[in-house]
Amino acid sequence: MPTNSLEQVDVTVGGFAAEFGHAQSGVISYVTRSGGTRFTGALEIQTAQLAPESYRTNWNRLELNLGGPVYGPLSFFVAGTLTGSQASKDDGFPRVWVTDAATGEPIPGAMVRVEGTTLANITNTAGFYFVNEV
Repeated sequence: MPTNSLEQVDVTVGGFAAEFGHAQSGVISYVTRSGGTRFTGALEIQTAQLAPESYRTNWNRLELNLGGPVYGPLSFFVAGTLTGSQASKDDGFPRVWVTDAATGEPIPGAMVRVEGTTLANITNTAGFYFVNEV
């Protein structure tokens, strides 16, 4: 879910009533944005291309949202995210994509540790980790 499509995020912890299915740990509630009476939009670009050469991961992310009126009380809101990485750079450093073995989907936020060292980091939203210190 694109982060710029969220209006509100509520995190509630503890024991809950039947309204939340008697949850015993926590509930995360997302409220997405909606269209309005005037056109709005946002574009966000994140890139690793501006980092020093030795720290570049060639990772890029683009988020876009657009909303506004259609006719009368009818409005719209759309949001999307594009994430990509260029793996063509051959500098001898390993690049790691962490994916689910069953689905092939990337796993963001996975801890990657180089065994026998103190090197470790967490994968980005594309399930990608660049090891530049080996």
